[in-house]
Amino acid sequence: MVTVNAGPAAEVSVVTFNIRGIMDRWPERAPLLRRCLKQADADVFCFQEVLTGEFEQELQLLGPDYHVHECRAALQHLSASSLLGAAYVSSIRALLRFSWTRSLLVSLPESVEGWREQHQLAGNWSRLLRDLAIAPFYGNSIATSAVEHGSSSSSSSEVAYVWLVNTHLDHAAADIRKRQAQAICGWMEPLKGSCAGIVMTGDLNAPPDEALHAAMAEAGFLSAHKAAHGSEPSHTWPSGIQAPLMDEGEPHCADYVYAWQAPGYQLLVAAAQLCAQLFGDKPSQQDATLYPSDHIGIQVKLRVVASSSGGGSVIGQGDAAAGASGAPEAGSSK
Repeated sequence: MVTVNAGPAAEVSVVTFNIRGIMDRWPERAPLLRRCLKQADADVFCFQEVLTGEFEQELQLLGPDYHVHECRAALQHLSASSLLGAAYVSSIRALLRFSWTRSLLVSLPESVEGWREQHQLAGNWSRLLRDLAIAPFYGNSIATSAVEHGSSSSSSSEVAYVWLVNTHLDHAAADIRKRQAQAICGWMEPLKGSCAGIVMTGDLNAPPDEALHAAMAEAGFLSAHKAAHGSEPSHTWPSGIQAPLMDEGEPHCADYVYAWQAPGYQLLVAAAQLCAQLFGDKPSQQDATLYPSDHIGIQVKLRVVASSSGGGSVIGQGDAAAGASGAPEAGSSK
C-alpha cells in the first residue's frame, strides 16, 4: 500500500517491468538496465522475473533509497506442490540462514546462467540446473522510494491509501490467466472500502483481445495506457534483444497497468503526454541488439484527488482509473 495525498499537487510515478532475471546476456544488460531505471526515477518499480530476497537484484539496480517488498512465487509453488517440494523449500530456507551457505547460493544463479549462455545449452537438464539455482530468489517485487515526492507534506491534502498489486500470470493458457486475474480481483475486493484505489501491474501474458481484459473491465478496472492513448502498445514483448537462449514467439502486448478508483475519488492524469509511456524500449547506443530486458515496460504518472477537489483530467469515468500519490510506504505482491 502507498500513502496518498488526495490533492492536485502531489503525484507518483509507477513502472511495471519484467527484467528477465539474470538471463539473456545479463552482464551486458545490467549497466544498461541500471541507467534506464535511473532515468525513469520512478517512485514505485513493480518488477517481474526478478531475483529478490537475499539476491537483492532490485537494490543492485536501484541503489539503497528503495524499500523492497518481495514475493518468491517459485518457492511458494514448490512448497505447495508435493512433499518433495516442501522438503526442498525447507532445506533452502535453512541454508539461507547461514552467511557462508547464503554466499554460495547467491553466487550460483549468475554462474549457472553464464555457463548456459556461453555454451548455448538450451536442453531440459541445463534448464533444470538453472531453475534450481534461481528458485530460492526468483519472483516478483515492489520497490518503493524512501524519498518523498511532490507536495506530500501539505496539511491541506486529505490522506488516503492506494493498494499496489504486482503479478505475473501464466504464460501458457488463456483460461488460466483469466481465472488468475479474477482471483486477484476477488482477493482485493474486501479492501475496496478502505482505500482510494487499487493499481494492478504486471506481465499478464495476455494480448489485448484476450478474455482476461473483459474480466478486468467487469471488475471495474481500466488500463492506464489504453485510457491515455486509445489503445494498448503494439507490443511489449519481445523488445528486440538478441541472445543465445532468448525466448521466441510472435510480438504482442503482455504488460499492463490496470487501476480501479473508489467512490469519492478521481484518479487523474498527472501529465497527459507522460501518463502512460513505454519504458526500456531503446537499445544500447553501442549495440542495436542489446536492450535493458526482453520486455518493454510501462511507466505511468498518477494522481489521486478527492472528488470535490477538482483539477487535472480524468482518465476514467466512474468505473476505474489509475492513481496514487505521495510517499510510498509499503507494497503488496502476488
